Amino acid sequence: MPRLRLSLACWDYDRTRALADGSVRPEGIDLVYQNLYVEETFFRMLRNREFDAAEMSLSSYCVSLMKEEPAFIAIPVFPSRFFRHSCIFVSAKSGIREPKDLAGRKIGVPEYQMTAASCRTSMASIPRAANTGPGAKKNPAATRSSGSICRRNSG
Repeated sequence: MPRLRLSLACWDYDRTRALADGSVRPEGIDLVYQNLYVEETFFRMLRNREFDAAEMSLSSYCVSLMKEEPAFIAIPVFPSRFFRHSCIFVSAKSGIREPKDLAGRKIGVPEYQMTAASCRTSMASIPRAANTGPGAKKNPAATRSSGSICRRNSG
């Protein structure tokens, strides 16, 4: 039986390297792995649908669902496993010393469809005392720290 030829565009993650170098071969599939920077992968997939499968920004995928005929189907595979909490930088002059100091502050992000920035903005906006009425269940995400903050010394 002939093997199914599929193209996959993805960055060079340690979790996908075995697919890229051919040491792991999906059964029945002739995989054409294209090692591309994520920005190029997203652009080419979103604009031209150039690959059979590709890594996709979660926020770009969600935006694509608003089209009359959505072009993509998400599968629960997460090749990038980066701890987003570690990427919040603040000016040393801001007075922000811990995550709770972000409450009510403006947070700048490089672009709207950047999943990492969307996640960080969401984490900073989680109410710390969400639904505290009688019989309310505590939301663990609403009570734990949003991670560490790195201060920038300039500006």
